Amino acid sequence: MKKFFNMRRLKYGSNSLVLIISVIGIVILFNIFVYGYNFRIDMTKNKLYTLSDKTDQVLENLEKEVEIIGFFKEDSALLPDIAELLKEYKNKTNNIKYSLIDMDSNPVKARAYEVTDYDTVVFMSGDKIIKIRRNDFYELDYRTVTKVFAGEEKVTQAILDVTLEKQNKAYLLQGHGELAGDNIHWFESAIKGEGYNLEYLNLAQNNGVPEDADLLIIAGPTKDYSLDELWYLTQYTDNGGRILVLMRQFYNENGIVNLSAYIESLGVKVNNDVIIDPERNYFNDPVTIIPQYKDHSIVRKLHENGLYLLMPGSLSIEKSRFVTENDTFEPLLETSSKAWGETNLSDNDIELDENDNKGPLTVAAAITRPVGLLGQKQMKAVVIGNTVIATNELINEQGNIDFLVNAINYIQDKEQLISIRPKNRVMEPLTLQGNQGTLLYMIFVVAIPAAVFITGLIIFIRRRRR
Repeated sequence: MKKFFNMRRLKYGSNSLVLIISVIGIVILFNIFVYGYNFRIDMTKNKLYTLSDKTDQVLENLEKEVEIIGFFKEDSALLPDIAELLKEYKNKTNNIKYSLIDMDSNPVKARAYEVTDYDTVVFMSGDKIIKIRRNDFYELDYRTVTKVFAGEEKVTQAILDVTLEKQNKAYLLQGHGELAGDNIHWFESAIKGEGYNLEYLNLAQNNGVPEDADLLIIAGPTKDYSLDELWYLTQYTDNGGRILVLMRQFYNENGIVNLSAYIESLGVKVNNDVIIDPERNYFNDPVTIIPQYKDHSIVRKLHENGLYLLMPGSLSIEKSRFVTENDTFEPLLETSSKAWGETNLSDNDIELDENDNKGPLTVAAAITRPVGLLGQKQMKAVVIGNTVIATNELINEQGNIDFLVNAINYIQDKEQLISIRPKNRVMEPLTLQGNQGTLLYMIFVVAIPAAVFITGLIIFIRRRRR
């Protein structure tokens, strides 16, 4: 009997030992696999620890070798974020080489690259060198008034800057109350981040459009353009120029007649109304619309990624009478069928009447037109019936910034760069459409407390009756 129990103990002991060894072996193999193949899962909502679609495309098309050297202090707060970020870049392509150096231990190398500040990262490709310093890796979140790490955006921008053969030149038109300065800091930064050299331009002072202009941006003028300025614009687009137009409402009868006529000649009629959409809106605010996407490369990835656009105070646009059979007019954004364009802007009683533009309404459209004697060139324009999406207050909401920059890249025939950009570590608000806010209010503020109260009352009554 004793021998039987010894054999049984040996058997179970051996099984336990085999099981322990197997578990340890599986754990070791799993760690080897994870380390060797850089396997990991990013469970954050905005994929903060995964390179963005934009960066993936840049690295996929990277043909030149880029060397990155970072100079830090040993206890630098920025170092861990940069080290983790550059590791992800390196895992995507062999054309990225990087090293992180203790500046105190290697002052000679720092002097060789003319680096005098801690937390400076140097990017080199061919004969081009770009330096990014500590403060440049952070952006101000205007909603919380705090600085957030924007490393991926800056690194990807630097890689583009040192590898592009030619930077496209974009001009923001000024002199008519257009958006400018700190109010559109992030919009300007996003344009530069796509590899564009961006400057302001006053047509009257400059006596025309510069020859190096690859793109003109008209962002929400409040005053009309002169006939001379329109002549310059017409010459530019008639020669295959590219233009992005963002329009806002005008609370007077005259509006901006000259500029509106020019935009209409391109193929888009801009209506001086305010879109009211009781079905697709933000937190039951019918003026802050959430338009639906049409099938177009500019918005396709936004739709696939479930990103909305928040566009308060939008106006409607439509195909103009100047669109010919050779032109292409493509709607990008559209309201629901229940929406309308309110034309009586002075009346506080807002409701649909016979003078209003009835939905569904187009909010943005792309236009292409062959130009030249043989049509060998192509004019491209995108017209958006909204201006505030480019301001700091709204540009980082949902897909606003991606929509604007994707439109620019489409205009410039850079459809390979149409993508979803890096998300910074900011608080992302929950976007509710239509009656969803009211529904949540009724559930959490009314229904659940009422259910708890009724349940407690029933229990109290039953106990009193016992």
